[in-house]
Amino acid sequence: MPENWKKTNLIPVFKKEKKKDPGNYQPINPTSTPEKVMECLILEAISIHMDNKKVIKKSQHGFTKGKSCLNNLIGFYNVTNTWIDEGRAVDIPDGHDQWHMVELKACH
Repeated sequence: MPENWKKTNLIPVFKKEKKKDPGNYQPINPTSTPEKVMECLILEAISIHMDNKKVIKKSQHGFTKGKSCLNNLIGFYNVTNTWIDEGRAVDIPDGHDQWHMVELKACH
């Protein structure tokens, strides 16, 4: 990547309330067109490679096209509520920061 693409000029953009308060501004980094094009090309190449090599599991949500963390949460909520409606107790193991539907344990 060219060295001058790594440098930036931050532009303060006003958010709300008092303009004299520096905390009411958000720093914005305008990116150049060549940089945006390069970013898209690199993202596409990495995505194709990861799809071809099956690097990401089908259960992965977030940072995956068409599978947001919200979709995962909704699926988790639906399965859990179905099990509760069926009168099954649901045990969710402690200490996990990543959830997959197969990790849910239905207790009979």
